[in-house]
This record gives sequence, C-alpha cells and structure tokens, in this order.
Amino acid sequence: MRFIEYGRKNKNVIVFVHGSCTTAETCYSEIIKVLRKKYCCVLCRLDGHDTNRKSDFVSIERETLKIENYVKGRFDGKILAFVGLSLGSAICVNIMSRGEVKAEKIFLDSVYCIDKGFWYAWLTYLTCYAGIFYIRNGGRVPEKITEKFFGKGNRSVTDMLYSGISSKSVKNICLDVYRYKIRANVSLCESEILCIRGGYDPVSAQSVDLLRMYLPDLKEKVIENCGHAQFLNEHVQEYILMLDDFLKK
Repeated sequence: MRFIEYGRKNKNVIVFVHGSCTTAETCYSEIIKVLRKKYCCVLCRLDGHDTNRKSDFVSIERETLKIENYVKGRFDGKILAFVGLSLGSAICVNIMSRGEVKAEKIFLDSVYCIDKGFWYAWLTYLTCYAGIFYIRNGGRVPEKITEKFFGKGNRSVTDMLYSGISSKSVKNICLDVYRYKIRANVSLCESEILCIRGGYDPVSAQSVDLLRMYLPDLKEKVIENCGHAQFLNEHVQEYILMLDDFLKK
C-alpha cells in the first residue's frame, strides 16, 4: 500500500480509502482537486489496486493495520476524518471497531459490512472476475448482470473498474467483504458518522441497518435513483458539496 498526500500538510487530515477493483485516483481525483485547498488529503492506494506497483490484496485486516500504522506514525493517531467507499468503507468499519486510531468524523459511502454467506461471496467473485476479463478483451458487461448486483441503471461499477487487478485479489476481496463479521466493540466508536447509499443498493441498506444496531446515532442519507457507488461517479460536484458540508459542521 502507498499513501499519497495532497494539500495543506498536517492540517485537518482526511484519509480516503477507495473501493474494490478500481483505483484511488479513479474514485477521488476530482474530489481532491477541490478539498486539497483547505485540507490535508491522503489517498490510500490499496494493495492490488496500484497501477504502478504489482501486489495482491490479501485481507481487510492487513489493509487496516497498514492504515493504522501510517496514521499513528504520521499524525499521532488522530485525524479529522476517514472517507471510505464500498471496500474502503468496510476497512473504515474495521478501523472503527479496533479503536487504535481516532477520527472526528467518518463518511461511509456504499458500506458493505454484513455476512452474505459463502455462496453469495463466491458467486460475486466469479461474476466480478468474469466481467473484468471480458472488459480486458474489449467486451461490455451486460446491464442485467451489473444491475443484479449493483443496482438498477448502474454502469458506474464497470466504468470505474481497474482491469489490471489480479484474480487472486478479486477473490480475496469478495471472500473477505461478503463474509465480513462486524465486531461488537464497534459500538465504542465516538466519531460522528454519516452513511450514504444508493436507493438501489440493498446490501448497503442491510449493512447500515446492522451498523445502526451498534451505533444508533449514526446518520444516513439515501440517494434516490442510484445504485452502488453511482452517486460518486455520476454526480461528483454534488458529492463534493455533501462531503464538505459534513466535514465543516
């Protein structure tokens, strides 16, 4: 994993943790252009997702430890906010449950933190990797398949794909994310939390409901007519305004 810093050094630090099978820059480059003017923005290039370094994603726990060690060593274990998308949100939830580093605010977009079972995890892996292989060879994934897993009318998941990701990384991600078991001590997290999700994203809806059992004060924003990660990809200026408003309050 590599950490890339932008903006005002050590001033109101935000750590961005991107989604699976994409890159940090694909997810957050437009947001960084705006927020770097008043925040220190840190992009985490997760293992297996770095276009300039060959590696494999191993587990949520391993990525969590690397981010914690970076925040401890660089910022004394305290920052303004974590911002996570999909897989990145699951990593943020894992960080929240461990309590090793602190953030005043946590912004979770399309969070997945619920155990969907062995067969769902494997089916998702096979579908995702088949789609990536198909795109590598110039194909286009049928909309019926993407909508089945990621929401009605949602092309964002395929638009944001990093086709260089390995089969091993995709398998490890799916088997970790879709079998994630939340720790009860996530309830000890004292950060202000905002969960946003598309109205067509049922796994994120289930995940937010589960999180609320442990963190009843978390806030939720449902983006109508959007699926998984679609709001970030298709409405980036509105996304920036929402995130900046949350960070300022």
